[in-house]
Amino acid sequence: RLNLDGSTVTRQVSAMQRDGLIVREPDPHDGRGMVVSPTPAGLQRMAAVQAARTRLYGDILAGWAPEDRDTLAAMLHRLNEALEHRPRP
Repeated sequence: RLNLDGSTVTRQVSAMQRDGLIVREPDPHDGRGMVVSPTPAGLQRMAAVQAARTRLYGDILAGWAPEDRDTLAAMLHRLNEALEHRPRP
């Protein structure tokens, strides 16, 4: 869905595994594939990143009028919808 190169994904997954953030196991339905799952440390890291992002956006948008925040949310939703439904080559 993200049109990522396999080698890029492999490097990123390997780095996350090296850092103890994920585990890889053979796919029980297709021996050619792997199932990637978060570790407790990976879930903690993800929660910390999400919390930091929430604080950052909260600080940035604190001075915005509620109507402007609503408009931004609507436009971001529209952008995400368009990206999801765009034709793929």
